[in-house]
Amino acid sequence: MPATAPAKALPALALATLDNAGQPDGSTAVHYRLAYADARELRPYQQARWSQPPIQLMRQRLQAHLGQQRAVIGTLGAQASVRVDGQPPALLRVELEEFSQVFDSPERSVGLVRLRATLTRPSTLGESLLAQRLFEAQAPAPSPDATGGTRALAQGADQVAAALAQWLEASGY
Repeated sequence: MPATAPAKALPALALATLDNAGQPDGSTAVHYRLAYADARELRPYQQARWSQPPIQLMRQRLQAHLGQQRAVIGTLGAQASVRVDGQPPALLRVELEEFSQVFDSPERSVGLVRLRATLTRPSTLGESLLAQRLFEAQAPAPSPDATGGTRALAQGADQVAAALAQWLEASGY
């Protein structure tokens, strides 16, 4: 059986520090919303914690998915020394807008992950906008508790990371 040629690697991409637009900074609490009561109120589970703040967990998911087909540069300092066709790689900025379990009834919930991705090209004159898109995934929770919520959120994070990677590839970045 002939060996297949490896897929062509995509251009390197710089991943900026993620912004945390919708979650309490540095919190490791697992959060939920009761959409049937007050969807605006973000509540923490008292005994459920992530191993790291959700913003860091999301960054790890993005790096893992994007890094399957390209070099992902994690710091802006390293970005300055890397060149793609004579210029610095595109810079991906991500804002995590939502990372919570949302209950539409006491028995039924989803893990909701929403982020905004902005792709720019750095230059000596600043940055030029290349593309921007909002990504959202909802994964059903297998149980109406923190355990079910964390499983659904992990699945939602993977879905968003995969969709973002596909969008970048389809956009030529």
